[in-house]
Amino acid sequence: MDYFLDKPNLIKISLTNLCNFRCVMCYYPELKQEKGFISDELLSKILEECEKLGINRVSLGGVGEPLLHKNYVKYLHAAKSLGFWVSTTTNCSLLNKEIAEAIIREKLDRINLSIYSSDPLEHRAYTGTDTFGQVVENVKYLIKLWQSSNRDTLIKFKFLKIPGINDYEKFKEFWQPLIKNTGFEISVKDPVNWGSRVNFQNNKLFFGYRRRRLCKQIRYLFYILHNGDVLPCCCITEGAGYGEVVFGNMENDTIIKIWQSDKYLAFKNNHYRGKLSAYRPCRNCSEVFSELNFLHWVKKCLHIKLAVL
Repeated sequence: MDYFLDKPNLIKISLTNLCNFRCVMCYYPELKQEKGFISDELLSKILEECEKLGINRVSLGGVGEPLLHKNYVKYLHAAKSLGFWVSTTTNCSLLNKEIAEAIIREKLDRINLSIYSSDPLEHRAYTGTDTFGQVVENVKYLIKLWQSSNRDTLIKFKFLKIPGINDYEKFKEFWQPLIKNTGFEISVKDPVNWGSRVNFQNNKLFFGYRRRRLCKQIRYLFYILHNGDVLPCCCITEGAGYGEVVFGNMENDTIIKIWQSDKYLAFKNNHYRGKLSAYRPCRNCSEVFSELNFLHWVKKCLHIKLAVL
């Protein structure tokens, strides 16, 4: 099928499934898979295969907080030494001076800063930690380094609104002065339900209509957990108990062998045709099904009717 690529063009590598935050919208407390870190041997094997296949885009991080891995800087250096485009997403609590300096020195291509709060109380309510002051200092230092460098790293601020927990206007009021004149953007993320394992509710009025869409990630993404398991996307957070969406293990297989396996191809074809009943994480995933807002739907219908008249 032409829609799916012959080989992936982005390899997402989860360095660990451990996290030092307990965010209110997160799946982490419910993870069943054994906690751990990726090995040096497995990381090297993945990067070597990517080089041989001509896949030059990797993301260091997935399920947990990647900076918890003691060898994060070593892995970043290895990937950049091969000429790869590299991205990382972090909650910034562990983004100390050593790591910030390595990020600028190695010219990390993109770093996504998952910061959703604007004061210590919001931060505590959102993350369950008292690390707001450290997060702010870490981000300030990274920006200072970036401003004095060649500015090769794209720094993106991510905001995810949780009604009753955080406030976007307060967020902008606090963070925008710190990034003034940098060109950095604050992108607002829609909540996801992580392969339907998190029942997230928001404050919109819905008509109860579920609209299916193609999952964009499975077209190009190859997602590897710290233990080598390969999953279809990063919304599915573990293989434990979900064998139907585990397509191999990089400890004893190759990227292409897994990507082109009968099991993976059947999954992709079924996904394309909307036959999802056999794949439990996909049945109600917010990346596959979107709720149609009733008021927006009415306005759209009226607009179309008036345009026709």
